[in-house]
Amino acid sequence: MDRFLKKKTEHLKRKHATALIIPASTADDPDSELHSIEPINNLSNFQSSSTNSNPQTESSTLNQTLTKRSRQLKLYGTTKNNELTVAENNEIDKCLVKMITADYQPLSIVENVGFLEFTKKLQPLYTPPSRKLLTTKLLPDQYNVIYLKLKYMLENVNDVSITTDMWTSDSTRSYITVTCHFIFNDCLYSPVLATEEVKESHTGENIASALSNIFNEWNISNKIVTIVSDNGANIKHAINNHLLKYHHPCVAHTLNLSVNESINQNTEFLRVLKICRAIVGHFKHSNLATEKLKEFQKQMGLPELKVKQDVSTRWNSTLNMIERLIQIKNPLSAAISSLRRAPNCLTSNEWDIITDCAPILKPFESLTIELSGEKYPTLSLVIPLVRGLQYTVRKVRPETDAGILLQSSLLDSVSRRLGSLEKNKIVSKSTLLDPKLKKTAFGLEDNANNAQQWLVDELTSIISINNGANDNNIGNINETPTSLTSTGCSYSLWDHFDQKVTEVRSVICPNVSATLMMRQYLELPHLPREKNSLDFWKQHKMILPELYKLQQKYLCIPATSVPSERVLTNIKNDINTGKNICMKDKYLLLVSLPSVHNHPVETSLLNLPIDKSVLQEISRIKIEQWKKSQPNDNFYFQPYSEVDGVVTPLMFCQQTEWQKYLLDLYGSVCFLDATYKTTKYALPLFVLVMKTNVNYCVVAFFCIQYKDSKSIEEALKVIKSWNCTWFPQYFVTNYCEAEYNAITKIFNCPSYICDFHENKLGYDGQIS
Repeated sequence: MDRFLKKKTEHLKRKHATALIIPASTADDPDSELHSIEPINNLSNFQSSSTNSNPQTESSTLNQTLTKRSRQLKLYGTTKNNELTVAENNEIDKCLVKMITADYQPLSIVENVGFLEFTKKLQPLYTPPSRKLLTTKLLPDQYNVIYLKLKYMLENVNDVSITTDMWTSDSTRSYITVTCHFIFNDCLYSPVLATEEVKESHTGENIASALSNIFNEWNISNKIVTIVSDNGANIKHAINNHLLKYHHPCVAHTLNLSVNESINQNTEFLRVLKICRAIVGHFKHSNLATEKLKEFQKQMGLPELKVKQDVSTRWNSTLNMIERLIQIKNPLSAAISSLRRAPNCLTSNEWDIITDCAPILKPFESLTIELSGEKYPTLSLVIPLVRGLQYTVRKVRPETDAGILLQSSLLDSVSRRLGSLEKNKIVSKSTLLDPKLKKTAFGLEDNANNAQQWLVDELTSIISINNGANDNNIGNINETPTSLTSTGCSYSLWDHFDQKVTEVRSVICPNVSATLMMRQYLELPHLPREKNSLDFWKQHKMILPELYKLQQKYLCIPATSVPSERVLTNIKNDINTGKNICMKDKYLLLVSLPSVHNHPVETSLLNLPIDKSVLQEISRIKIEQWKKSQPNDNFYFQPYSEVDGVVTPLMFCQQTEWQKYLLDLYGSVCFLDATYKTTKYALPLFVLVMKTNVNYCVVAFFCIQYKDSKSIEEALKVIKSWNCTWFPQYFVTNYCEAEYNAITKIFNCPSYICDFHENKLGYDGQIS
C-alpha cells in the first residue's frame, strides 16, 4: 500500500500538480479524522523548493504524511475490526431463538422491518438470520442440544410423571401435548416432551397409541409412576386400559367441576349471574357504554377498569367477573343510568347476593393457583390444602339464602369429590414424604398411619433388594482372599467378620430397618413452610438413602395437568390464526422448547453443567441416531474410561457406504493427515484421502483422544476391518513418527512425506 501511494504521489507531482489536494473533512464522514491533515496550499512554492532541495528528503516527508494516513486507514477502516466473530454471532443467534421460543414469537419476526431496525440500532454489526435459516438450522440445532441433554437426564432417573392434554383448533385440527416431571440433581424439571397433531378420532385406543409413541421415543415407558390428565372418559380409558398406567385426575379440573355443579344447583345465584353477563356483554360490545364508564370513573377519582367476561371453559372466570363488578359498582351504576339502551342494573338484593358469594368462591381460585405451580412439588399439598379449603369456606358467614346454599353445596361437593384423596396411596405417600407436612397434614390419624405403613412396606422391599446385592458382593469377595494351609484346606481371613454380619442381619431384618428409618424421619423437626422440600432431601440423602429414592418417585408428581394445558393455551391463538405454521414439524419443534427456557431452576437444560461422562453419553446417543438414519454406513465409538488404572482413550471412526466403495476402487495410494492443529477443536481429527479419477476424496475419518502410535493403529484397524479387500501399496503423510509406526505395523507398506512437508523440512525420500 505504501509503495502504491508513493508512486501515485510522484505521478501527481510531475503531471497533475494542481490536482494534489487532500479532500476536506465532513461531519458525517466516519473517517473525518483521517482527513484532518493540513492541505498543500502553496504548490508552486512546493515545486520550486523541490528543485533546490534534496528529492529524497521531500519524498520521505511526503511519504511520512501518507504513511500516517494509510496507517490510520488500517486502524479505523479495516473490515476485520468491523465484523462480529463467529462466537459472538452464534451467541446472539441463540438469544434470538430463546426469545422466539420463550415468548412464542412468530417466526416471521426476523423479516419485520421494525425488528430489523431495532437490531441494527442495538448492534450494527449483527445481521439477523433469514426465516429459512431460522427454521432449517437454528431452531433444529437448538432443539437437538436440548433433546440430547434431556435424553441423558431421562436415562439417569428412575421415576417420572406425565401430564397430558388435548385440544382441537378452529380448523378442526387436534393436538396432544405431553410434559414430563422428574427430579434430577435435587431439582424439579418439567420439560415438554412433545406437541403432536392427532389425525385419528379421539378414541382411547388412538390416544394410547399417540402417547405410547412419545414414551417409546424417550424410552420412559417403564419409568412412569402416574399420568395426570382431565376427567375425560377417553383419556382415562387410554391410560388405564391400554397403557396400563395409573391415572390421577387433575385436581384443578375436579375443583372446577365442584364449583360449576354448585352454581348450577343454585337457581337464585344463576339468575343474578345471567343479569351480570348481560351487563358485561353490553359494555363489551358498546363503545359508548365503555366511554361512559371511563368518564364516571374519572369523575369519581377511581382507576379506569373494564368489565370482565366469564367463559364457561375458563376456571374461576365467574368469580373474576363478579369481583370486577363489585369493584366498579358505583361508576357502573351511574353509567347504566345515563345510557338509553342499557340493560337493567343489579338491584340492592342482587348486589348483596354477588357480594355474599364472592368470598365463598375466592378460596377455590387460590387453591387452583397454588396447585398449578411447576417450581415445587404440588401433589403433596393436595391433602392439607383441601382441608384448608373446607376450613376457610366454613368460616365465611353469608347473609343471603343464595350464599348459604352455595356454601353448603360447595362443601358437600368438595367432600364427595376430593375427600377420598386422603386415602389414596400415591397422594398420601407424597404428603408423608414432604418434610413440611408429614403426618400433621392428615385430617384423620388412621389415614396417616396407613400412609406410613405403605411407605414402610415399600422401604422393606428396597432394603431387601439392596441387602441381596450386598450379599452377592460379599460372596464374590470371599472367593478371592483365600489361602491354603499345609494340609491343603482353604480358609478365609474374613470368615469371622462375615459370620457376625450375617448374625446382625438376621437380627435386624429389612422390615425393622424400614420401620426405624421411617421413625427417624418422622422425629425430625418439620421443615419451615417457606423452605424447599427438595433441599431437605438433598441434605439427608446419606442419612435416609432409601427414603431419598422414594421422595424422588412421589414428590415429582404434579397435582394438576396445568403444565400441558399451558403449552396449548399459549399456542391456541397462533394455531387458529395460522401464525408460525409454514410446516407442521417446524411449528411443533418451536412449541417444544419454551418450558426449558422458562424453567425456574437457575441451571436450566441449556446451561446445565455437564462433565466428560455426560458429553460422552450425549455423543453416544447422537451416534445411535446416525446409525438408525444411515444403516448402511459404518460407525465405531469407544468412550473414554479408566478402570483399575487402565485408561481406554476416546475414539470415533466413521465411513459411509460410498466412501467404502471409493476406497475399494482407488485404495492403492492413500493420504493420511490430521487437522486439529489448524482448527478450534482439541481432539485430532484424521482424514483418509484417495486420488480418484475426478479429484481427491475423503474415504474415512477418525477422531482420537491422543495422537500416538497406539491410538492411530487402533483406528486404522477398525477401518481395515470394514474393508477386508483393502491392501494399500503406498501411504503419503506429513513428517509424523506416530503415523509412520502405525501404518507400518498395520499395512507394512512404504510411507512418503508429502512435498509441502518435505520442502519445509529440507528432507527428501522415504521415511526410514
